[in-house]
Amino acid sequence: MVNRGNLAVLTCVLSLGMNTLMAQTVFKSPGCSDVSSANFQAVTLVNNVKDPTLDEVVRFSVAKSGAVYFAERVGNIKVVKADGSIAKVGKVDVFSPFSTMNKPLTTYYNNRNNEFGLVGFTLDPDFDVNHYIFVYYQARTTDVGNLSRFTVTSDVLDMASEKVIMSWPIQKNYCCHTGGDIRIDSKHDLWISVGNNTMNRADDGDPLAYVDESIAGSDADDQGHAANSNDYRGKILRIHLADDGTYTVPAGNFKDYYASMYTPADLLKIKPEIFAMGMRNPYTLAIDEPTGRVMWGEVGPDNGWDTEELNILDKPAFTGWPYFAGETGNAHYIYKMNKDPANPMNTSPNNTGVQKLPPAKGATIAYEQSCAITGSMYRWSAAQTSPKKLPGHFEGKWFITDWKGDETIKVVTLDNTGIKVAAKEDFLPVTFTKFQHPLQISVGPDGILYALDFSSGSGYHFGTNGVTTPVNGSDPQTKIMRIEYTGAPCAIAVSVHDRMVRETQAAKASLINLGFSGSRIVSMPFQARGVRLYDLQGKLAWEYSAAAPAASAAAVKLGVPASVGNGIYRAKYIY
Repeated sequence: MVNRGNLAVLTCVLSLGMNTLMAQTVFKSPGCSDVSSANFQAVTLVNNVKDPTLDEVVRFSVAKSGAVYFAERVGNIKVVKADGSIAKVGKVDVFSPFSTMNKPLTTYYNNRNNEFGLVGFTLDPDFDVNHYIFVYYQARTTDVGNLSRFTVTSDVLDMASEKVIMSWPIQKNYCCHTGGDIRIDSKHDLWISVGNNTMNRADDGDPLAYVDESIAGSDADDQGHAANSNDYRGKILRIHLADDGTYTVPAGNFKDYYASMYTPADLLKIKPEIFAMGMRNPYTLAIDEPTGRVMWGEVGPDNGWDTEELNILDKPAFTGWPYFAGETGNAHYIYKMNKDPANPMNTSPNNTGVQKLPPAKGATIAYEQSCAITGSMYRWSAAQTSPKKLPGHFEGKWFITDWKGDETIKVVTLDNTGIKVAAKEDFLPVTFTKFQHPLQISVGPDGILYALDFSSGSGYHFGTNGVTTPVNGSDPQTKIMRIEYTGAPCAIAVSVHDRMVRETQAAKASLINLGFSGSRIVSMPFQARGVRLYDLQGKLAWEYSAAAPAASAAAVKLGVPASVGNGIYRAKYIY
């Protein structure tokens, strides 16, 4: 029996179930010399020696300047400066991890600390210019979750600068599942994963767990959260950021994509910000910039089945929870209520959204329940000037790991569809990094891989009930590392890395002059999937996307609408 009083935000109890790792990993790739673990070194940026006040680090983000900012669940924002010193930037006023420090709450089930606090954090891609940070946190005095923007000036958090971009109701009666990872893409679309905000009072083995309709309201019934199109929880959201701290909804989200399924009355029951729905705890999130695909690690139920998930989506979807879990071929895929995956219906009285849901999409990767963590999809770029960046072999590789411990990072090769796994291999052996609980892995703007290794010392994330002192400040296992490549630079072979070569060539001749006269034509190179035009201030002015790569060896000529405006633009090609 699992002791739920000690369960964590990731509720991780079992092993990953991946193969035992080799003593040394060796990669071979045309255009590169062999790459092995001997070609990498792990540089510790943050640990309890460098910062004795370290307290539950949950997220980090790397600026273009090389500074590493990180967030602690109690609300602290800190920075690793160029000289390696660590400074506190400020503190967001969050619902504390410890219930004794907050307003009285109603009855608690499971874990009293409820896993709340500062749970999402990222820098704006243009942070070095605009100084914006984005956080997702549970408010201290009201039962809401806030997605907010703050300004950091000279490494000081301006509390008066807060712009609450989005806010939604949450419940504080039940532990768990906050989600909260934030990513901002080159179009300035913000993506955020939101957990289902419930841990059912029943045990996972109970038939009513997660779908108990007998309790008034939806707190114990995930049909009112993750499977509810009129609720933000258990979702991946996508919005477009405006400079004034507001947002618009970009075209192509869930509501647009499935509009033909619904009546006008039904469409009013779908939150337009939802990109995908039907998730339990999508704690980590990543965006593949060239393709726009979204990836996340979804922490599965505590059952020992193959219901832990890593996912990739190239379009909006209902991904199944709480009715379905894991890959479609999994013996336990139909997880609750014996629903039809091809025609799922949410008829719960706690559902305020549409009843008919799209056909469920199974997981990309599933394995025995543990704590799935997604990392970045690495994309080589000529703009990454650091000699310590990942070598070209890893172009297009998806980095994944698991929080449970005794594991390392895996690299996944996808097939030509871009959403199915072709191969999976070890990145580095366990003995290289000695991970205890890898909580985040991300490629920085410099092309270097960074990792957060979290340990509460108890084997569970986020400590124990009612503790009011730093949980892991004295734990030497908690650290943020930069994993640097120290081998010889790889020559990029056209036959293997042609996308990267084309990107480099495009960067040399990417200025497009749309004058007052002429044909207003932009050329899209061979095998490109689209083109984006940015003005000289970096704002997106026009975008063209093709259903398939250009098949002709000759460049495709595209007419640019007059509404785009005149002048000089910078072209970015999509592959």
